[in-house]
Amino acid sequence: LFIDFGIYYKTIGNSKEAIKYYEKSLKIFNNLNTQFSEEYTGTIATIYYNLFIYYKEIGELNTGISYLKRSIEINANSKNLTKNDTSTLLKSTASIITELSLTGDWKDVDFFIGHGLSIAKQLIDIQNLDLQNSIATLYNNIGDSYNIRFENIGNEKFLLLSLEYSEKTEDIYLDRIEKGKNINSLLFASLYHGMGNTYKNLNNYKSSLKSYNKAIQVLNQYNNDLINRKGKYSTRLAHTHMALAQLYYYKIQDNKKANKAAKKASDLYMLNIKENPSLKDWLYTANEIYRLTKNN
Repeated sequence: LFIDFGIYYKTIGNSKEAIKYYEKSLKIFNNLNTQFSEEYTGTIATIYYNLFIYYKEIGELNTGISYLKRSIEINANSKNLTKNDTSTLLKSTASIITELSLTGDWKDVDFFIGHGLSIAKQLIDIQNLDLQNSIATLYNNIGDSYNIRFENIGNEKFLLLSLEYSEKTEDIYLDRIEKGKNINSLLFASLYHGMGNTYKNLNNYKSSLKSYNKAIQVLNQYNNDLINRKGKYSTRLAHTHMALAQLYYYKIQDNKKANKAAKKASDLYMLNIKENPSLKDWLYTANEIYRLTKNN
């Protein structure tokens, strides 16, 4: 009953009231779990997960993370994982790894990496699109996290770890393509973009260019009808052209190619700027590289 009230209040947008009822239900199920040989462990894990979502929504991320930790600890040790619940949990774990990496909270990052990998290990061979996308997202975000860690504290070993997990992600997608199964092309393109960033940090500009161009190729191949329209696909493409422009301009010093890439990035940012004003800094940078290389 308390869970139903929690769902109701969440539905009408009252996360604070939803939290109140979920915490009441948590006490009840913890008591029942003690009495009935942990029969309600799965339900408790779900309640912890929902409390993470609700606390995050009201801006109390640290409290939310404590509940997500409990949920993932339960699931990492469970032998009876449902595909849908586990897929959702892995996506949240991947997301929080990225979020915490940007703040430099490496202790918590390592906690979620370890437990996320423990769950993924149990499920990697299951041929389910949503589940494999979730595992691929986890690997991809772990790779990005190690790249961010290198940019913050140095040590080339983090770049090698970044490539290791990027390659694991790539293997999942290439295996699905070989078997004629569907893939998430946006995540696939993001993977190659991230690999481009890692190779750039390794000063391997040839491989960096190859990876960025693979990202563009994926978007052209799978989303050719969407990349010139407003939305996430054209924004993803804009970011990759922007990365190419910066690589050509700052590292390779090929102004002609930098100018071409910056113009493409600028046009795509302009397409999306009204709906996504946060792109204005990227648009400014693209226009500045275009201006500086225009007559070269």
